[in-house]
Amino acid sequence: MYPTLKVKLNKELDKKVCLQFINFQKSGIDFGKGIITVHPDLGEAKRLFGNRQSDFISKYIDSFYKKNNRELDNTRIFANEQWGAGAHGFFGVTDKYFKKHSWPEGKYLGYLSIFNCNPRFLKDKTFQVFWKHSKGFVAVAVHEMLHFLFYDYIPVKFGKEKFTNESLWKLSEVTNYLLLKEKEFTKITSDSQPDLYPDLLHLAYKLAPIWRKDRDIKKLTNYYLKNA
Repeated sequence: MYPTLKVKLNKELDKKVCLQFINFQKSGIDFGKGIITVHPDLGEAKRLFGNRQSDFISKYIDSFYKKNNRELDNTRIFANEQWGAGAHGFFGVTDKYFKKHSWPEGKYLGYLSIFNCNPRFLKDKTFQVFWKHSKGFVAVAVHEMLHFLFYDYIPVKFGKEKFTNESLWKLSEVTNYLLLKEKEFTKITSDSQPDLYPDLLHLAYKLAPIWRKDRDIKKLTNYYLKNA
């Protein structure tokens, strides 16, 4: 059975994500800089600490949601419609590449966010999508949904003990990148140039020839474990 993804708003989650990411960098991406580029007034938050920082962020987000409530909700409605129109094709393609691996249980909620951080939460199968993302909701949702399946598939096939958290994360991002360049996925996402963390591009170049040979996730993972 395929999961049903719903799109919602979650102002309180935005507050938590902003606090978590405003001073966070990872593999060549400065998330805090991205937050402030979209919301310059939050630059002040980087100079605050503890309760003063969280209170400043909370008040800013409350105000932003109040001013933009109608547009945020209209974007949510449109995102739900977009996903509903392409969901069947997406699950058919994932069945092909993941050998009809069963989807793990979870909430499967995509939360629109006023921040361009787009984190996922593997435990409950939820994620955020920047409400004005240049590639649209579907492209980001496909990326995150693939992660949910990947993180269930790989431990079943290989066992968790063969990976560190970091090594599994790197493989997940590069596998996603390679998958999303396949024509079946670009037809769904309308994005032939999927995003990848800059610091992982060298790994993608290394694994791309292995992927193109068989387009098999298990063979790609075996090579990664032995050579990467």
